[in-house]
Amino acid sequence: METLSVLAVLEGYATALSSESLQQEDILQLEFLNKEIENELVNLEFEKFGQLNVKFHQLIYEKCNNHYLIDQINMVTNKMDTVRSSAFVFVPQRVRKSIDEHAAIIKLLKEKAPFQEIEDAARQHKLNTADAIKKSKSKKSQPYERQKMNITEGNCIAKIIEQSTTIQSRVQHWTVYCGAFIMRKLIVNTVNCLLYVHGYF
Repeated sequence: METLSVLAVLEGYATALSSESLQQEDILQLEFLNKEIENELVNLEFEKFGQLNVKFHQLIYEKCNNHYLIDQINMVTNKMDTVRSSAFVFVPQRVRKSIDEHAAIIKLLKEKAPFQEIEDAARQHKLNTADAIKKSKSKKSQPYERQKMNITEGNCIAKIIEQSTTIQSRVQHWTVYCGAFIMRKLIVNTVNCLLYVHGYF
């Protein structure tokens, strides 16, 4: 997350610098890209969302007229490839908020808002993503939500072993358990994504 925090500072400054060079056609292109990003959200195409997100920010910071700054951003961005391509998959609730923040940044750029206001908004946009990923990882390190049902993974396994009388039946029970567990997670994640898409969170 340290790399993403550095990128937040670099892109925040570059975005503010770019506000002086962006033309009306650039603003229209940003609005178009943000709309395309929203369409990918509706289709649950999070990988494409990530690709369009990169294009959105590139269009802005490449207008900053500071080649050294652009090189530094590109260097950090290349290091972030894995995180950028997976961030929205693992943190789906961040997607809708990111689109709204894009719209806010476009509005600031269109209105030629003060330098510091644009820089703060662009920097915070990236920091919000870093914070969301950090919180997501923190939740994953905690016991799984099955505890809400007063049942633990250890108890499930013990129950399986108790009911199994042969090695073959143990394998069969374990296979069924793992399959059900994985399917449940997939269903929960899909439902959460759909709820975020339609604005229930």
